[in-house]
Formats: sequence, structure tokens, C-alpha cells
Amino acid sequence: MSAKNLNEDLLKDCYVLLLDGEPVARAALYINPHLKFQDKTSCCIGNYESIDNVEIGSALLRYVISSAKIHGSEFIVGPMNGSTWDNYRFSDHHDQPLFFTESYHHLYYNQHFMAAGFGVIAHYYSNIAGPTLPTDSEIHKKDQELLANGVKIRPIDLENYDFEMGRIHQFNTFAFSHNFLYTPISQEAFIKKYAGMATVLNPDYTLMAEDADGNLIGYYFCVNDKFNGSEKSLIFKTLVRHPDSKWRGLGHVMGHQIYQKAISEGYKSFIHPFIYENGTSINLSRNFSGERFKTYVLYGKEI
Repeated sequence: MSAKNLNEDLLKDCYVLLLDGEPVARAALYINPHLKFQDKTSCCIGNYESIDNVEIGSALLRYVISSAKIHGSEFIVGPMNGSTWDNYRFSDHHDQPLFFTESYHHLYYNQHFMAAGFGVIAHYYSNIAGPTLPTDSEIHKKDQELLANGVKIRPIDLENYDFEMGRIHQFNTFAFSHNFLYTPISQEAFIKKYAGMATVLNPDYTLMAEDADGNLIGYYFCVNDKFNGSEKSLIFKTLVRHPDSKWRGLGHVMGHQIYQKAISEGYKSFIHPFIYENGTSINLSRNFSGERFKTYVLYGKEI
């Protein structure tokens, strides 16, 4: 297992299944003390790899499940490398090419998990849109309202990247607190995890929103799809806004600004990745004509 993909703070054990002395499958067990699924004490199985053999894969998964039960877990989630801050979910089809920030998994991994007794606990989608701006007059109206209330939308300050990420970490602790399977992360771990992102961020497409007192009330991170060699494509990686209803519509305003800039600079496609089926980002993507083109699943099992 590559050390860069291991969440060492939450890692409990690593497992390798050998066949005639050769490794044929591997997985990691993570004990996250904050993770709950339907109020059940939960753990994660992640970093899963296996040859295309359902008996081998499901045998390893069942062994990890038995270990999780010994450690006191009531429910196991997978694939998840410790938390939703890490890699998780499996693709359930490969009809479209991989985009930047998307992880590749063999499709047969899904069969391995189901054969070991896992069931789907969540669906996720990635949508794609063309270079068409919405004509919704409410966006312009909300933009003017925010401006009148002293809201400032500015590019991220890459010269003070760690400071900006520290503010974002503090903001996330309450903005994400009700998200599905959310668990906290320390500021040190958060800044370390996203340190490398500074090299791929374009400030024109990475916006911070502050209220009249300078408090962070939202941010929008976008990155180029470096895997797309045929056209300029922008990935709307992360949008977070303050949960207070008075800031409703902020995401649409920020997204509209980014779309305007990107279209003027020749971007032809826009990816809205990893949308949780019951999340608020669905409506935002629809507003920008997002159409589903990729799907993913997350599994779980009571133990």
C-alpha cells in the first residue's frame, strides 16, 4: 500500500491475502472514533485491491469484517480510507474516461463487496455541463443583494495559502457538520492533506466569500481537468457556504462568476463531481445544466 494513501492517524491494521505465497488481495481497517452510521459505532475498510476473483476478494473482506467486530464496531463502511476526507466510493461503470481528482477502481470490486454481504448505503453522481450560462434573473438579484450587504467575493490568496486553508478548516467544522458520514479533522492534518493543491489552483476559479465583517461565509474551489487533452474542462471540486438561510443563493452567484470567466477563456465543459444523492449540490448543478455522466456507490454492512 502506498503510504500517501494511508490515513495513519486512523489506521488500525493492514491485511494481505496470499495465494501460493503471492499477494492477491489487500485492504486496510480504519477505526474512526467519530464515525457513526444510523447511530451505530462504525469503522471503515479501505485501500482495497484484489485480483479478479470474487472468492478471494470476498474472503479477505469477511476476514476484515471479523476483525472489525472484535474491535467493537457495529457497522463497517467501505471503501473508505478512514473518513470522507480521504478516498472513498467505487465507480459502478467505466463508460466515460477518468477525470482529474477521480480515483480508478476495477468494476469487479463491487461484486467482491456484495459477495461479502455489503449493501449500498449511498449513491453519488458526477454531472457535466456545456458552456451555457443560466438565464435565471434571481442570480443577478441575489448578486446585487449580497453586494448591498457588504459581501465580498475574491480570489484565494495563494501567497498566504496556509492561512487561507486554516480559515477554511475552521469554517468547515460547522458548515460540514451535518453532512453524511462527516467526521472532524485537525487543522494540522487538513493543511497537510491539501498542501499540494496550491500548485493546481487558479485564483480566477477559486473564490472566497466574506461578509461585511470579513468572516468567511463560503468558498468555491475549481481545478482544470488535466486528464482531458481534447478541450478545456473545469472541475467544480468543492463548494461550501454558510448554512444560515440568509446566504442562500451564494453558491449560484459564485458559480455564475466562475462560469462567465471560464467561458470567456474558452472552456468547453464543466464537471460537477461526486454529488451526494441527498445533498444540496444537486439543485446547484441542475441550475447550471448539469447532466449525470458518472455514478458511484458506497457500501456498508451491519456486523
